[in-house]
Amino acid sequence: MQSAADVSGVRERWNERYRAGEHTWTDPDPLLPSLYEEFIAPLFAQGEPGLRRGLDLAGGAGRHAIWMAKQGWQMTVADISDEATTLARQNAQAAGVELQTLCEPGIDTLLRASASPDGQYDLIMVFQYLDRSLFPAMRTAIRPGGLILYKTHTIDHLELGDGKGPKDPERLLQRQELLRVFAGARVLHYNETVVRRGTQCLLAQMP
Repeated sequence: MQSAADVSGVRERWNERYRAGEHTWTDPDPLLPSLYEEFIAPLFAQGEPGLRRGLDLAGGAGRHAIWMAKQGWQMTVADISDEATTLARQNAQAAGVELQTLCEPGIDTLLRASASPDGQYDLIMVFQYLDRSLFPAMRTAIRPGGLILYKTHTIDHLELGDGKGPKDPERLLQRQELLRVFAGARVLHYNETVVRRGTQCLLAQMP
């Protein structure tokens, strides 16, 4: 677990990036609306929309969580940057939706949800972020039958990328890694690209 000093240092580095105008776009990755229409909406077609609880880990300025909130989901954004969570709240207000924000390491959010049945989520999303220590806690923070949607760069990105994105191999997925990490889940969608950049995406329903 990170020390308070480590958390503070990481927070300030990300705050600087947000203050510089990085990662502030508001349109969701086109993958999200596509998977929502094909898989997520049909699986959650019954029940009250307000009871559908989703978590966007390292959710930044809230672009994915806000889109989900517009579909009737009760969404939470967890991000270590307070600049990011402030932007997320402002963007949610501008979009006319409610959004809960948590300024803390993602592992704290997941462990708290894992410890309380009422705190578990129907959907956990992660876009363009990798911290392997989160994987076990994601399994316990999701309700039975809930969905995990994960998309980020792979090790192939080092050779295929355009110079943007992570360069530390520890922040890049190995080939087919998400399939191994979430083995035993029902894989609804999986894709691994080597066109222009290396990315990997998994949508899985947990047992």
